[in-house]
Amino acid sequence: MSYLPAALVQMVLAPAIQKKVSSKPKVPIQRFLGCYQMVFEIGAVLGHAFRRNFPWFVQFFSEPGMEQELAMAMNQVAKEHLTSVGEATSFYQLAMKQEESRIEKVWRDAGQSQSQIDGLFKSWEMDPEEAFHALGIALNIGVAYGGTYSDLVEQLWIRSYETPPDPRIAELFGNTNVPWGKWEPLKLADQEQRLLSIVRAFVTENRPDLAEQLEAQLV
Repeated sequence: MSYLPAALVQMVLAPAIQKKVSSKPKVPIQRFLGCYQMVFEIGAVLGHAFRRNFPWFVQFFSEPGMEQELAMAMNQVAKEHLTSVGEATSFYQLAMKQEESRIEKVWRDAGQSQSQIDGLFKSWEMDPEEAFHALGIALNIGVAYGGTYSDLVEQLWIRSYETPPDPRIAELFGNTNVPWGKWEPLKLADQEQRLLSIVRAFVTENRPDLAEQLEAQLV
């Protein structure tokens, strides 16, 4: 991964790493899965922000001069991923659920029973390096979706963050664990600006020659 993707992944992963006194740091599997979901959505939002000039943004993920080829490859990745998923109804279905299924298949192929797999999903801990690599893939897939299926990203965002949750679900939590009265919508445009501030900071510090170009891509 080039520096910007690495910085985005590390920003999400760092709080999930548990340091241990007598052993190497680890990332609990459930924390990893939450990071996977978050990184995928970060990628989708940024890909959506640069949807009109996708190859320009992809330069931060590619070797110099390979932007067009990588943008086309990402378009293909998104198409193949969506074909494997089927009808997409949520970001969770596109990200965390797919990763959970992939990990479960690895364990099942290794001979683990369903009860053992259920236990592993509660206790397994990953090396930070392994988690970092997997989250880099999640970021790339998210960016690919944002640049390829901008309308779908908009629909899923509205469903996930701009639509009030069903009050009936509160009954499942005894009306105590879900802060329904505090719910506020999060607009996609607002989230884009939050993430673009990170990109702008990176460009200012590391690629000041691209600062003017960056703003032009967002018009």
